[in-house]
Amino acid sequence: MSQQGRIHPTVVRQRAPSTARLPVAVPCAIVLLALLLNGSNSPFAVGLVLLLAALAVVFGLVGGVPERTRRECLVSIGLLAGLSLLVLLQVAPVPDSLAAPAWRDLRAAGLSHAAGHVSVAPAGTLDAWQRLALPFLVFLAGLLASRGDADAARAFRRLTIGIGLLSVACLLQFVLFPERLLAGEKPAYRDNLTFVFVNRNTAATALGLLVLMLLVRVTQAWRRLDRAALSVALRDGGALPPTVRLLPLVATLALLLLTVTALALTQSRGGIAATAVAVCVMIGLLGRGRPGPGPGVLRIAAGLCLAMAALAVAAPRTILRAAEQGLDDPRVCMLGGLLRAARDHAWLGGGFGAFAAIFPPYRDPACGVDGVWDKAHNFYLEGVIGLGLPFLPVLLVGGGALAAAYRAGLRDRRTMAAYPAAGLAGLVLVAAHGLVDFSLQIPGMAAFYALFAALTVTIARGRAPTRAGRAEAGGTPEAARWRRTAPVVLACGLILPPAIVMGARGMAEAASHSELRATARRLDAGMAVDPAVLDRLADAAVPARSATCDGTILRAALTVFLAGLDVTGRERDHGAWASRVDRAERHVRHALSCAPADGLFWLRLAMLRQAGGERADEQAMLMAFARKAAPAERRPLTGRLVHWSRLSPATVARARAVALADLGDGLAFLPVSDLRVALEGRSPAVEALVRRLLPGMGALRRAILAQAFPDLAGKALEKSARVVPPP
Repeated sequence: MSQQGRIHPTVVRQRAPSTARLPVAVPCAIVLLALLLNGSNSPFAVGLVLLLAALAVVFGLVGGVPERTRRECLVSIGLLAGLSLLVLLQVAPVPDSLAAPAWRDLRAAGLSHAAGHVSVAPAGTLDAWQRLALPFLVFLAGLLASRGDADAARAFRRLTIGIGLLSVACLLQFVLFPERLLAGEKPAYRDNLTFVFVNRNTAATALGLLVLMLLVRVTQAWRRLDRAALSVALRDGGALPPTVRLLPLVATLALLLLTVTALALTQSRGGIAATAVAVCVMIGLLGRGRPGPGPGVLRIAAGLCLAMAALAVAAPRTILRAAEQGLDDPRVCMLGGLLRAARDHAWLGGGFGAFAAIFPPYRDPACGVDGVWDKAHNFYLEGVIGLGLPFLPVLLVGGGALAAAYRAGLRDRRTMAAYPAAGLAGLVLVAAHGLVDFSLQIPGMAAFYALFAALTVTIARGRAPTRAGRAEAGGTPEAARWRRTAPVVLACGLILPPAIVMGARGMAEAASHSELRATARRLDAGMAVDPAVLDRLADAAVPARSATCDGTILRAALTVFLAGLDVTGRERDHGAWASRVDRAERHVRHALSCAPADGLFWLRLAMLRQAGGERADEQAMLMAFARKAAPAERRPLTGRLVHWSRLSPATVARARAVALADLGDGLAFLPVSDLRVALEGRSPAVEALVRRLLPGMGALRRAILAQAFPDLAGKALEKSARVVPPP
């Protein structure tokens, strides 16, 4: 058979009908949708994007597994399968020796006799698997859709243009309407551009990746430019010939300039620094001493790097903030607690996605009590805290597979060397920024990077085909081809059904509880709600009718239950009030059976039990568990101080050590406004403890407290108030 005859069947297979292949526009559209949904950080958005990504992988497998990226497909699906097994172990019942201590506390309180779990919030860990699977499935969809250089380059161009235009739109919105974020109101960072996200640091990571993608497009446009004809036209002053396509280069440069401006307006120190390092890495890789795009590209890249540095300098507030704060940052202050949490959960983790329930006992109140740390601001420490030491080999294998592909691309590719260079620079960007922020924990950002990695890996693997690939081009039988692709297809067959089911279930559950969440937000904002609506929502949320363990739904339902109690009142209708107390207590018991490490649920149970009749031993135990779960968070701490004043002197005496610890942290670290609320109706027993603790406060803090509570000011406080004026 002639050489043409041998390669003809391969050409026919590559040009299969479009129905047998996943269009490259599909994964691009999925990522753009994930970004437009504010980074897909809500349960409904995660479920929707996961469902679409899983269906895209199913459709992509119809066309087979690309030979050039078969290794990366196997690695990604293998890592996802391994992590999924670890998640299943964390949510399965285990002996006490492996279970988290919070489950023993639950049994000690007589609330459960079931076996414990490795995860402190198993339902939350199972739901968080959707966030874990999403980037892997988007990566697979990108590999299955881009089967050659042309497919990958076309998808890369579309993704760059789409996200670039989105960044320009967000830049205009920030300039014109800084209080808006896409179609809604901006909840935070109104002085910073946050792209499509709520957090400026995640925005900086995304915009940094976009800068790298635009640099690739600039190098490609410069390489295709007929520079000789352009030079002649400029020298002679004549019209530009048709071969000189200057518009793509100019448009890309303009888009790059606007993107760098947006990056500077994020004022993210870590994001800007990581992007600068990544750009330098990319320039260094393109400037190696081998045949490549040529020195002209290097001059352009160097000029762009200088322009980016100039624009970064044009953001003086970022530089001033970095100079003023230095290492005086809550993230640095919390590092000791994060390391202790990682040490205590090193073997099997404390539950993927359960960081918000794991970390509170390790939180140092000296670093601040405001807010809830639901993420570690360190990708690596959060991975170890959630998944244990098994997270590290997964990280090394995944990162090593990407680095190996990029190394091969830098060695084998010539005219398309900018793609693997950008891929390796992007890996450096997310790895460096992950040391101080949580960008990859945001589903939309993770999906964006996954597709970026898939497209750059596909182009990096475009030369030097494997022996199997050469055999296939020569006419390998379909049976042999199936043996090579069967592991990927079978592994996907195990992973994709749960992804599709959980994605659909997450969407349905989020939609069914949308009114409950909206009502809870209205109540938290101090808005009035019709009592009939409260009753209807409370009836639907009782554990007998809604057995969900979603933490956001449980907290929203608790807000509705307590609002119903306030509306009813004990004196108006004692029977109805007692019924609502019983219903609220059943809900809290169910919530603790789902998340026994939630300090707010322990506190609410203590309050409800005290409303039905106070028992000193029970209250002392419940308050001890409440402090153990969340000793230094503002809202639970303020609530515990209020509750201590409602308890009898006998109960306070029984739990004296816990009460002293709570009052000591409150006096030292809570804002004065919270202390006024907490100590306004203080009991004599609590007042005696406060008077004992006040002299031990620092001089400045004593002065502030003396001004806020003149009735508590003894001789020590009056003296310190005269010496140190309050700020």
